[in-house]
Parts: sequence; structure tokens; C-alpha cells
Amino acid sequence: MNGIILFGHFHRGPIMTSPATVALDVGRSALKVSYRETSTGRLCQNLIPSAVIPAFKITDATEAERAAKDTVTVHGQPYFVGTTALMQARESDNALTDEWVYSNEYLALLTHGLNQSGAQNPLLMLGLPSRAARLHRQKLKDHVIEHFGLDAKVMPQPMGIYYSHMLNDIGVPTPGRVLSRESWAAVDVGRYSTDLILILDGVWIEQVSESCAGVVTAVDHLRRSLRDDGVELDFTEAEAALRTKSLRWYGKQRDISPLVDKAIEHLTNDITSTVTRLLSDYVRKLDGVLVGGGGAQFVADAFRARWPHVVIPEDIRFAVAEGMRRSGEAHIRAQLKKRSA
Repeated sequence: MNGIILFGHFHRGPIMTSPATVALDVGRSALKVSYRETSTGRLCQNLIPSAVIPAFKITDATEAERAAKDTVTVHGQPYFVGTTALMQARESDNALTDEWVYSNEYLALLTHGLNQSGAQNPLLMLGLPSRAARLHRQKLKDHVIEHFGLDAKVMPQPMGIYYSHMLNDIGVPTPGRVLSRESWAAVDVGRYSTDLILILDGVWIEQVSESCAGVVTAVDHLRRSLRDDGVELDFTEAEAALRTKSLRWYGKQRDISPLVDKAIEHLTNDITSTVTRLLSDYVRKLDGVLVGGGGAQFVADAFRARWPHVVIPEDIRFAVAEGMRRSGEAHIRAQLKKRSA
């Protein structure tokens, strides 16, 4: 069953073939959407907070009008998504388990991202943490196809970083790149997990795919340090302070660089020890180690000091989504070529 995307839900219709690709990198902090605008061919990227709550009546007319644009329906239940959900419920309570991807909240985020793209009958490109991808890739694909009636591909999230480096924006290998002859590691540093994959001569080596601590480790460390100093911050405040190395406290800006540096060192040690253990037999033979994701800025210097062939994508936060989109366009091109042969 295929569908035409309408506001907030899908209308079932006949199966159609379309070259559109929509990549949805659903992180626990934000949904990153990458797609090519159908009417203009323009590349677009949207960042949506990964906040979802059951919708309710908002009495303020202006806010209600804005909230309507952030409302989707899943299995008959309306949800606020993105900015509205973030404002109306300050902390999202999504369970941090692999099963979250089968929840109504996850489907609500996908629906919102698809609605924003405006694409009809696209190929959906989705990512999972490395460890979860080994176990849930096919199950999630089947789940999404059943719900939306759209073709879908699911890959480990770091694979998007790999494709963003190896393919150009229409899904063709960039000049000088030969996927079948190159070997890379890709590391995606996210909020709740850091994910690693190894690709040897273009082949994903599943047994060297692993997940370890994400930025949350540094945030929690910073919160504990500040609490010892009499400063109590919620997660969102502490995460912002981790990036700015300062916080506003009773009208004054307070520098907390030493505490942030300690927290980042704690995170970096955890990640580098895992990556070193997994890549010890391979790293010297690789063409490079790609490091992306929203937390890449925290580990980049430590990685470069350890491995001289580290490569940081230009846009670390959208590297996963953009790479998945490029991979989707390459897949569609290959399918069309096969049909015309």
C-alpha cells in the first residue's frame, strides 16, 4: 500500500514509482531530514527537535495555529511534534531502548519529517545505531513499509557518514573515489550513543560494528560536578553549557571551562578506548577514519592526535542524513538502469 502524504497523516492510494529520496536521521536530540525538492531540484535539510507528546487543546489562538503545523496523527492519536512538543513539555520522556523505533512517537517523527519534505511516494532512507542495526534492520524496514506503504532502506547510522564522503550530491562516487577498493572506519558521535562501523574494500564488516557512550556521558559528568558546586542544571541546560563552556547564573555569565574540559576528557577516553579496541587490527591499513555526528566536535582533536588519517565532514550534524540521501539516489539510479537494460 502506497500513499500520498497529507498534513499529519497519509491517504492510501495506488503504488507509484518516483525518483524522490527522503533521508530521516532520527536522533534522540533531533530529527535531521535531507531531501531534494521535487519542483526545483534544490537540496534541503531540516532540523526538528526529537520531542513528541500527545496533543491537547491549546487555548491561545496564536499558539494553537502554530501548534497545528506541528501536529501529526498516528493510529488515530494526535501528537505534537518538534518545537511545539519541546515548548509544551520541557523534557521528552522517550525510552532509551532499541524498541523505541517501533513506538507511535517514532512514527510521529517520521510522519512530520515526510510532511515537511512534501515528497510523494519517496524512497525512505533510515538509520539505526550500529549495534541495533545488526538486530533490527529488517524488522524496522518491514514496520515502516507496513505503516507508510513506501519503499524503505535501513542502514547503520555511521554508514551515512561514509556515503557523504564517498558520493557526491547526486549519488555518484566523487572524483578519485573507488568504493570497492577503499577501506574506511566511520564513527557517529551522537547524544546517547557513539556508533562505529568498519568497511573493507566496500564491504560492511558487521562483527566490527559497535555502540558505546554518547555525549550524555559528558553531560552527566558535568551535571555531577556542578551539583557538587551547588549548581543544579537539567539535562538541556547542561548540554548547552557543555558546548559553550559557560552558563548564566542569577544574571551573570559564569565560565565553567575547567569542569567542561574534565567532562569531555571523560567522554573522549570512553570512546577512544572502544574505537581503539575494535580497530586495532585494521586502523593502520585504512584509507581514513571518518568522524561525524553532533558530538564530533568534542572528540575530533583527541582522534586526530591518535590517528593522522582522521577526516571530519564539513557538516558534522547532517553527515548521516545527507549520506543516506546520496545512497538512496545511487540506489534509485541503479534500479532504473537495471530496468532499462
